[in-house]
Amino acid sequence: MKNKRKIIIGIIIGLLIIGIPTSVYGYNSYNYNLYYSKAQNDIESEEYDEAILNFNEAIKYRKNNSEEINEQIKLIHDLKVSKVIYEDGLSKFKEKKYLESISIFEKIKEEDEKRYKLSQEKIYECKKLYININLDKAMKLSSIDKKYLEGLDYVDLALKVNPEHEQALKLKAELEMLYKDQHIYLAKKEAESKNYEEAIKHLDIILEFDDKYERAIELKPEYEEAIEKEKAAAKAKEEAQAKQAAQKNKVTSEKDTSSKESSGVNYQEMLDKALGRETLSIPPYKDIYPVHGHEAIKQELKNLGFSFDSNETAMFEQGKIKIGIVKSGDSWQLATKRWGRNEETVFWRVMSIIWGREIADSNRIYIDYALSMPGSSHKSPYIIAFIAENALRVRVFTTKQ
Repeated sequence: MKNKRKIIIGIIIGLLIIGIPTSVYGYNSYNYNLYYSKAQNDIESEEYDEAILNFNEAIKYRKNNSEEINEQIKLIHDLKVSKVIYEDGLSKFKEKKYLESISIFEKIKEEDEKRYKLSQEKIYECKKLYININLDKAMKLSSIDKKYLEGLDYVDLALKVNPEHEQALKLKAELEMLYKDQHIYLAKKEAESKNYEEAIKHLDIILEFDDKYERAIELKPEYEEAIEKEKAAAKAKEEAQAKQAAQKNKVTSEKDTSSKESSGVNYQEMLDKALGRETLSIPPYKDIYPVHGHEAIKQELKNLGFSFDSNETAMFEQGKIKIGIVKSGDSWQLATKRWGRNEETVFWRVMSIIWGREIADSNRIYIDYALSMPGSSHKSPYIIAFIAENALRVRVFTTKQ
């Protein structure tokens, strides 16, 4: 009996020895999983401090997993920093400080999957808004204020963010052309007033900006030559005046024919000859312009020197100067295959007859555009200028388009 009791007690002790560790392991495993799961849920809901507390509780029940838990805690610290950075980026975005916002969002690492994706979307949005703002400023400066160089500065700011932005590249090319053409126009205006040195200054501005711009390269030697011709003409005039003075001072009782001829020197003819240019013979400008109506315009064109071979077609011819004009609907179209100072004067006079001096002056630039860009037409409410069949053609409207 005693032996039987001993056996039973031994069995019970054995079962206790086996069962107690099993129960402890189960208890620890349950609590580890419980706190680990809570920590993961805290991370998902961005309750980072709570997540750290739950991970620290979990590690108490499974110390062998301390390395994994420490990595999770390190990740939480990184996520806390990432959240602060992201919120700072949002703050700058709301203040419309897009470049600062971009530099902040770029600090978000891929480990923070949620905010990394959001940051990339915000970077794209910031770039788009920043580019649009600068392109709008550039277009306003160029279209309203004609400040093409300042406009280009804003385009360059946009291109720093996206060097391949199609609209920005197209606008840059347009503003560069307008800036150069603006100074070509100013150079030609100075040249018309014989201010060739000032004209050359405008050409130098262009060549500093674009040293291969053909129109400026072509005009500069022309203006330099004009300066030399003016010097030569001035010298010739001085010599002629000196000769005339000498003849007047010559006391003689005889009125000799040679002295009469010398006293009637045609200085304008000498000046044109010295400058190597044709003399244009047209009546002086009238302050009655503009005139209205077909017959009134036709009569002024006749006064200017146009010969009509029908009611609607005429030709202006003086020496090498040949300019045709035809009435077509609501416009008179001028055409010439040769372009120079005299042709430009005739075109300007026709525009003045129809629209007056001020509009004629402001619309000359469209003729310059047509000459420098022969593949396209250039239009205002008053004229259209273009190259066709190897001739410069300018339609001067008689009513606004």
